[in-house]
Amino acid sequence: PNWFFEDGEFMWADSAYTVSPRVIPVHKKPASDNPLNAQFDATVAQLRIRSEHCMGALKGHWQSLRGLRIVINRKRDHDTACNWIRMCIILHNLL
Repeated sequence: PNWFFEDGEFMWADSAYTVSPRVIPVHKKPASDNPLNAQFDATVAQLRIRSEHCMGALKGHWQSLRGLRIVINRKRDHDTACNWIRMCIILHNLL
């Protein structure tokens, strides 16, 4: 996890994942029946939809993002993948 996250960073996940310092999943029943939890889950769902639409637009313009062929076995590989994605985003914004 320390390869992918810096201090204070986390990810949202679906209910198949367990809670950890780096992972915040949506709630499973019966916790999802709580109105506050349901509101949280709905907000996360809206963010996920926006994220999916963003990635779809990027993949539509940059074929290399559809199947990024980088095996991530160490931090340098992760940095390479992040830099490739970052460059596609920058080019997308410039064009």
